[in-house]
Amino acid sequence: MNLVLFFALAQICYLAPLSDTTSKFTTHLKHSSFSIFPLHPAENFLCQDQKRSHYSAACVTRKKWIVNCREEPHQSNKSSAKSHRKTDTRASQLFRSGSETAGNQTELFSENVQRLHSHQDRVLPNAESSHGSRLNTGARILILHPIYAGSHEVVLRRLGEELVRRGYSVTQLKWKSDHAPIDERRHASSKFNVERAHKWKVTHNLTTPGDQLHEHDEEFRGTSEDCKFMDIITVSPDNEDLRYPYMRRDGALQPPTRLLWHTERSILNVPTDVFGLIDAHCSTLLGDAELISTLNTTGYTVALVDLIANECSLALARLLGLPVVGYWGFPLQGGEARRVGMSQLPSVVPAMMTEAGFRMNFFERVHNFVFSLLDELLVTYHLSVTDHWIKKLHPYLPSSSRLLSEVDTLMVSVSWHVDYAKHLPPHVHYIGCLTCTKEFFLDQEMLDWVEGSGEAGVIVFSFGLTGFSSSVVPESFRDGALRALAQLPQRIVLHFDPAQLQTLPPNVLARTNIPQQDLLAHPATKLFVSHCGMNSVNEAVYHATPLLCVPNFADQGDIARRVLDRGLGLRLAKEDLTQDTLYEMINRVIQDNKFNESVTRTSQMWQSEESGTDAAVRLILSLHRFGPFKHIQPPGTHLNILQYYCLDVIGFILVMAVGILMILSELLCHLYRLANSQRKKGSDKLD
Repeated sequence: MNLVLFFALAQICYLAPLSDTTSKFTTHLKHSSFSIFPLHPAENFLCQDQKRSHYSAACVTRKKWIVNCREEPHQSNKSSAKSHRKTDTRASQLFRSGSETAGNQTELFSENVQRLHSHQDRVLPNAESSHGSRLNTGARILILHPIYAGSHEVVLRRLGEELVRRGYSVTQLKWKSDHAPIDERRHASSKFNVERAHKWKVTHNLTTPGDQLHEHDEEFRGTSEDCKFMDIITVSPDNEDLRYPYMRRDGALQPPTRLLWHTERSILNVPTDVFGLIDAHCSTLLGDAELISTLNTTGYTVALVDLIANECSLALARLLGLPVVGYWGFPLQGGEARRVGMSQLPSVVPAMMTEAGFRMNFFERVHNFVFSLLDELLVTYHLSVTDHWIKKLHPYLPSSSRLLSEVDTLMVSVSWHVDYAKHLPPHVHYIGCLTCTKEFFLDQEMLDWVEGSGEAGVIVFSFGLTGFSSSVVPESFRDGALRALAQLPQRIVLHFDPAQLQTLPPNVLARTNIPQQDLLAHPATKLFVSHCGMNSVNEAVYHATPLLCVPNFADQGDIARRVLDRGLGLRLAKEDLTQDTLYEMINRVIQDNKFNESVTRTSQMWQSEESGTDAAVRLILSLHRFGPFKHIQPPGTHLNILQYYCLDVIGFILVMAVGILMILSELLCHLYRLANSQRKKGSDKLD
């Protein structure tokens, strides 16, 4: 039956228009349980329309394979100021849709989960016991996102695509959000969603085949059928009664972007109701038996977990028996980083959201010490809420603190060229930028706009994705910025919804979504006005673009302080942004050559190193082959804050010292009294 269906569908795909074919396959997909198998590379269809400048779907076949046309990337090297336009297009991205039903494997895993909770079998699946059976299989990576969407999703998607391109099987588990990222270059193609019990979706996104494998990667390749697609599972909690904050009824996350613009950056201003998201996260992720069974039957070998407020994903990875590669997308300070084994002495490591520098004076160290304790208290409470759900749903799993301390490898998407130096345990690796590439992809309108700027060049103005929405930007901020930009000789690419702007200066091009990395890679870009999130700073510095930081919330003030200390740009408080201040600061950064020299030197050093993507792939595959890495786990991760800083030992020594002093004092007093009594007796005898 499958063979007959294939030939029939192939004939339809060849004869019918693409739009009709897509519609038919969408309808068929919802009512079909047939397994999906990929085309042999020799069977791939060439793009029928080579004239379109961006993406062009060519054919759909075998349940759904879409081969897309894409322009070749432009090559960028700012040191030589060369850019080349590519005129040819090629079939570069493949997409598929559909999923096999779990069947009796689901029932088998459900029985295993029930046994897990029974008193007869309390043995947990673990990475060591399951690793041996998976060692000889191709690498299958499960990427677990935190509950919020934003820039982290962009990074992890890019990494997943690169793993697929190199020939590995990847599944991304992400959360539904009305603030999900849109990547014009990588994700402009059609996607098909398959509803699963109206609770979560699977999007099969076939990307470029693994045609460029490293020599040492060959043994880790999966089969050709497994290594040409990336599954994207979108999860959403049941929030019909609106019991979870910052979420719509359909379970889509709504970041409080308006609150972020009007609240001072401080750990003291973290809203208390945000912990309700932990309930949504853990109950959905650990309480969905169908989701867990589907993941379990896939045979993953490694889990990649974004660690920010994502301990229940660590619990899921432990439940599946997977070794864990942790991902950290901030400067390595505060939060979960301390629980992973990172030494964070308050005297030398700035606490998150303090904006302290590398060398602190006495009062700064006092401030940093107090906020380090507050951060520890906040994380402790957060982990206690997480532990409640772990113990409720899977009572024999370890605590969240232990799960964090047992992460096998931690990769930090930051470069030492930006962050301050720190003492690191052997399982923590700074890998740099995961979204940076010397190639850039610009559509024709954007390319003409950038290359038509002349010697004045281009300024990119963007406030990121996670906490930004054009509709909530204060009017005074927006109008002051536009008036300042209108005075500049440079052309401006503005990340802003044009519908929110009544008029635009002639030198400003506004778009709802911009290809930020690609614009920064172009040699015509002279300055990046940014909120200074970590990804934005990574991309700017990697491409030798000076920065003007206008931090908005969270760690952005800390990163802006690093940019200032490294001489990579200047910082302007959002409260101080007016037409005059913005115009003055932009001109200072552009006209003062020291910023350009500093960022160019840093960029050259950075680009001479191993790329962030290569480092990430190396760490993931190393864990797949040799993990788990228990022998490099740092000692002391099981200690609490009193034990870690030896405060209990200091207290014990002080108590002992005081006790000894009291005993000595009492003994001396006794001897003194005894001596006095002896003297009195002697004097009485004389009398």
